[in-house]
Amino acid sequence: MKNKSLTGIILAGGKSSRMGTDKAFLIYNNKTFIEHVIEALKPSVRDIIISANTAVYSSLGYKVCNDSIPNCGPLGGIYTALSNSKSEKNIVISCDMPLVNAHLIKYLIEHAQEKQVNLLAHNGDIEPLCAIYDKSCLPILKTCLKNNFLKMKNILGQLSTHEIEINNELFYHPQLMSNVNTPTELNYISNYK
Repeated sequence: MKNKSLTGIILAGGKSSRMGTDKAFLIYNNKTFIEHVIEALKPSVRDIIISANTAVYSSLGYKVCNDSIPNCGPLGGIYTALSNSKSEKNIVISCDMPLVNAHLIKYLIEHAQEKQVNLLAHNGDIEPLCAIYDKSCLPILKTCLKNNFLKMKNILGQLSTHEIEINNELFYHPQLMSNVNTPTELNYISNYK
């Protein structure tokens, strides 16, 4: 996969109900979560799109896309951003993954295959919100949205996928792909520097 031919898509449209505040602007190691994700993506992508339903993100200097089909969770954000992307291949990352770094993104790209979705896996868990999505996914994603079939892990069964296993020898942090959803989880990752 040719480097710099990708678009980075940051999902920032969630309601953050368990956290009680917008997760994208939480601070970890003196930067907001979304700044960490942008920093991880920038070396490997030509463009960045932020999928969000508020204008506050436009201050970051990147294209912001509001969900074309609202209230459909991550699937709605992925569908809208893929529809607005100029790239065939797109790296999708949730804004609540501040531990994702450029090294991990490079690893994802280097181990990707010609599948509709290339996603990271660790100890039997897959992470559909840290993955490369091809624009060829759009018709299936649209059908899923139309039928209110919104669970990402179930949708993957309708797409050609490749799981890329990461291991602790390469990536020392056990919570590298964790989504930070609660104050307790934020406190937990704050112990790692």
